[in-house]
Amino acid sequence: MDLKNKSEKPRNLHQMMKNVGWNLFGTGFPLIIAVYAIPQLIEGFGSTRFGLLTLIWAMIGYFSIFDLGLGRALTKLVSERLGTAQQQDLPDLVKTSIALIASLGVFATLFVFCGSTWLLREILHVTPDLMIESSYAVWVLAISLPFVVLSSALIGLLEAYKEFKQINLIRVTLGISNFLGPLIVLHWSNSIYYATTVLALARILSTILYGRCCYQVGALGKTKGKVKKSLFRQIFKFGAWITVSNIISPIMVQMDRFVISSVLSVSVLAYYSVPADMINRLSFFPAAIISVLFPAFSSLWVSKRESGIALFTRSCRIMTIAVAIPTVFIVIYANQGLEIWLGTNFSAKSTVIFQWLLIGFFVNSIARIPHTLLQSTGHPDATAKLHLLELPIYGIVLWWLLNKYGVIGAAIAWTFRISLDMVLLFITAGTLLPTIKRLCWNWIGSTLFFTVIISGLAFLNLGNHLKLIMAIGLVSFYGIFSYLAKTDVIGMKKFIRLK
Repeated sequence: MDLKNKSEKPRNLHQMMKNVGWNLFGTGFPLIIAVYAIPQLIEGFGSTRFGLLTLIWAMIGYFSIFDLGLGRALTKLVSERLGTAQQQDLPDLVKTSIALIASLGVFATLFVFCGSTWLLREILHVTPDLMIESSYAVWVLAISLPFVVLSSALIGLLEAYKEFKQINLIRVTLGISNFLGPLIVLHWSNSIYYATTVLALARILSTILYGRCCYQVGALGKTKGKVKKSLFRQIFKFGAWITVSNIISPIMVQMDRFVISSVLSVSVLAYYSVPADMINRLSFFPAAIISVLFPAFSSLWVSKRESGIALFTRSCRIMTIAVAIPTVFIVIYANQGLEIWLGTNFSAKSTVIFQWLLIGFFVNSIARIPHTLLQSTGHPDATAKLHLLELPIYGIVLWWLLNKYGVIGAAIAWTFRISLDMVLLFITAGTLLPTIKRLCWNWIGSTLFFTVIISGLAFLNLGNHLKLIMAIGLVSFYGIFSYLAKTDVIGMKKFIRLK
């Protein structure tokens, strides 16, 4: 049995790394297309219509919250059953979840239809000459919402079956169509209505393809399930807390921009929003790892607890090394990069902001692992309650630091909030899952240790080349040491036998 487990570990790790690679391809390749397409879209649609197009993109993404976290719940519950022999109610669970999510999609359509005029006039202040065109666009978007919401259930089901290749082959096609679709439309019209129609058709087609993949892997159609009310509570109990987090997280992400505009001025917002958007783009890398870990944690924690603990440790180590390398490089050369891209004046005002946000990005990448572990092991309420706790604290700190340090204070406040979140997530994970309590405290120390090092590389008055050599040496030492010691930097005493 031990020999079997040993042979399974490399194979399982290899498969997980392949899945991460597919996630990186699915989310990263469309960004390359975006770099090519966006300048042409701005020129073709004009600034006003392009602004509306970006809002359509944002609404398509944000309205996925109408699944009320049930897609994530489906991934967890199916993964748990696949990891054990208790699969009798699997068809009923799948059918019940999909029926509930489809119903929520219809509700989302009605909600957007009823609120479209108010949204366009009172919130977005669309000019009268674009009102009819924009209304048609939002109505088309509303029609596609059941498919947008349903796709989250189908993706959740495919993730539970670890079909990341199939997910990302569809995702990359959809991501490319988000940019090339409107670009093709520009050959005939610059109407936002036609661009939205193309985006809606792409969403409908992608949902059909996700459904087809579910049938092919046996996630649907193997046996006929029934919609059972007895499963409602189990599904909604998990999904409701996921929804709380999904609502609060975007608020905390966008809050800083509104507070900067209110406390300081809209004129300084660009110096913050541009580096902040760059950080958001970089987040696709840790997100690619996390979406693979969620079903793995869900399955292993109920069937092979020791393997789950080992995966937790290995994931923290891999995430640290994988994120530290690009973070350190960008931190050191942030000024030169911004200067080449946006000019000397912009770079002078944004470099320190960008460096602070990069420090937060590193911490946030590590924090995603205990966050995912808590949700996948049945504690979504814990992460949601932490977000509720952090929201007012972040608001107060943000307001105070903005008044004290200007727009740089917003970047410091965001990094403070992320660091607080990381510490609380590890502490909570160690409390609710006592078998990893010591590991959690070790990783708090390890993450803070690297955070101090990265901060020193950002702000110490040393030559960039010297900083880079120091950083390469540190990361290399950590990687080699972790491999040899099978532990983390703060857990050195296990390796060198100190007591």
